[in-house]
Amino acid sequence: VTDIHGCTDTDTFFVNLAPLPTLTTIGDTAICFGTTISLLANGTGNTYQWSPSTGLSNPNIANPLASPIANTKYIVTTLNNAKCSATDTVNININPLPTIQVSNDTTTCNGNSVTLNALAPQANSFSWLPAGSLNNAQIANPVASPLQTTLYHLTVTGINGCNNTDSVL
Repeated sequence: VTDIHGCTDTDTFFVNLAPLPTLTTIGDTAICFGTTISLLANGTGNTYQWSPSTGLSNPNIANPLASPIANTKYIVTTLNNAKCSATDTVNININPLPTIQVSNDTTTCNGNSVTLNALAPQANSFSWLPAGSLNNAQIANPVASPLQTTLYHLTVTGINGCNNTDSVL
């Protein structure tokens, strides 16, 4: 610096460049309605912030559990000690559960059989329990020959891999 009299002086200052933190998270994925997924962020930052916080177990940790009820784009930001930040995103798409319509509860006489009816248009597979008194527990409409009052549970797996359940007495 030179003043109006021609006198000069110098000073030095240092600029320390802090490295940017690294950050990665899981890839975009789909889950079944009503299920939970861990978002699994990995990075070199000290703090994490997820947005939106709706459906998250804790938006301020690296690995919150997410239970979204609709397709959601989550954004995670991490900060290091120098307040430098990195951001990543993950899209969670929600697959619907297959719809099931089962026959109404029914009464039959001891020794008689009754057909259990299930309508599940998006079904890929059927599984009835208990299976012992059914002619085939892996079909939509098995014939039941129970020896006592029985509650039959049906699990349907949809073409998207999601499961749904219903029952008939």
